Amino acid sequence: YSVEGGTLGTLGALRLSIIGDFLNNTGVDREVTIEVLYGATTIYTSAAITLVASASRRAIIGEITLAANGATNAQVASGQISFGGAGSVGGVGASSVFNPMAVPNAIAEDSTVAKTLLMRCTLSTTDANLVVRTFTATMEVM
Repeated sequence: YSVEGGTLGTLGALRLSIIGDFLNNTGVDREVTIEVLYGATTIYTSAAITLVASASRRAIIGEITLAANGATNAQVASGQISFGGAGSVGGVGASSVFNPMAVPNAIAEDSTVAKTLLMRCTLSTTDANLVVRTFTATMEVM
């Protein structure tokens, strides 16, 4: 998302909500890392998460909040992305398997100019049977 300059101000906030799924049908365990960036700063990272091979998709849900911290060049963030257990082939997941959380508190992006809010998924290898899909990504200005 392109965040217009001045959107955060000194007291504003943004919330990114995602729904997606992850498929690892490669026959071996694989890793995925999910990051969210605001401008040049990583405001959330899941680190590498290893998911076992399965023909079933795992649900992914997440919410990342970025808030001004009293100045236009100071922000804080909090976020959590959950990976469900392997469910049916249709993607209905079971209990949460991984639940990485991050709370960076020293973000120093100049919010008076436009910035990009970006979610990036990095897979441990390239394979047609290793897929992350995003069904919805919603950004709210609060």
